[in-house]
Amino acid sequence: MAVQAEIRRRLSSLGLLKLTLPFDADPTSDPHFPIWTSPDLQSKSRVIIIFGETHQDLGVLAHRVIHGPGGLYEGPTVSLVKALQQRWSSPTVPSAPGIMLANMGELIWWPEGRRTLTRYTFDWAPMRSAAHLGNYIDKEVNAVRENENALAHVKYMFEKVLPKHVNPDAGIDIIGLGDGADVAESYLNSSVTWNRVSGRINCFASIGGQFPEWEIKCDGLRQFLKDVSLCQLFLFRLR
Repeated sequence: MAVQAEIRRRLSSLGLLKLTLPFDADPTSDPHFPIWTSPDLQSKSRVIIIFGETHQDLGVLAHRVIHGPGGLYEGPTVSLVKALQQRWSSPTVPSAPGIMLANMGELIWWPEGRRTLTRYTFDWAPMRSAAHLGNYIDKEVNAVRENENALAHVKYMFEKVLPKHVNPDAGIDIIGLGDGADVAESYLNSSVTWNRVSGRINCFASIGGQFPEWEIKCDGLRQFLKDVSLCQLFLFRLR
């Protein structure tokens, strides 16, 4: 929690704002959780959404890096956000792109702490009694409405957060880390979904994702990923 507090402080110092989901949740009584966003998303022509791994805390790339040589600069998304803020949205738009940090891991509501936790952290929360074997997830108590799991959260980000906070003409770049990339691809792996959002997606960067090719059922997504892979190969050869 001390590390989380420091990460929040550093993200805030970079100008990012904490947004509470679901939108209509009462923070004093309803289960809710945060994401981080740029403050001026409506004015951005390009927005980058980062879907982290489902076992990591919000804003964390890897705790093993935080507690190792990389420390609190390379281990969280702080360095990534800082680098993106120094880039142009496009060759003709010199302003930085908008940034959204999805919360793929902290989706288990902990009533006693009035916050959400990852599966790992939830296992370390106080048990109901010394007689219990551990903490189990009760959907009636520990679920966050419309964000019960990582896939539901990705759906909420695309279907609720983007329409409300992002310019409808803005292009979307997706960065998926590990199984977070797989979950994002699972959401896009539908003709109905793909036809609705594909016109806005500029690129999909899957870092460490393991989504198998034979599970891609959507022809549009299949062609998109094929084109992206060919572009990456071409750029690699140019270098």
